[in-house]
Amino acid sequence: NRRQQLLSRSVRITGLSELLREALIAGDRQQVPLRRELELVRRYLDIQQARFGDRLQADIEVDETLMDALVPHFLLQPLVENAIRHGIGTRSDAGRVRIRAQADHDALRIDVEDDGAGLKEAGASEGIGLGNTRKRLEALYGPGASVRVRDDPRGGAIVTVTIPLDAGP
Repeated sequence: NRRQQLLSRSVRITGLSELLREALIAGDRQQVPLRRELELVRRYLDIQQARFGDRLQADIEVDETLMDALVPHFLLQPLVENAIRHGIGTRSDAGRVRIRAQADHDALRIDVEDDGAGLKEAGASEGIGLGNTRKRLEALYGPGASVRVRDDPRGGAIVTVTIPLDAGP
């Protein structure tokens, strides 16, 4: 058990250092390919997996043709963090976070879902992460972007980000 705790701590520290390194390397870069953003969120999920173990299940469903689409750098991490904190962190049993991306005409739609208590039961309000995400999208895309937060009728919450689809290089 002690060995597992040390290994878990090591995974979290290594993952955190990789995320911090990426933040430093990124500099002022505003957008990255979706592929790169998903790599970062997978690192974050690895850290959380070490923390929550079998209680956290994560699924990423993205059409391969969208992997080069440009998205704001560090867009997904705060949304996934909220899904884990409010959807998984308050439960004693296993929970799921799902990230989906799909083209919707000339827009890219990204959903971050959890199967937790939902907005009403959790007494959720817009926090710093979601507020900052809205401001960043507004600054980058103006009225061409949106963030929508809603209860999932099956349980949990869904955050949907819609931005103009830029297929990248």
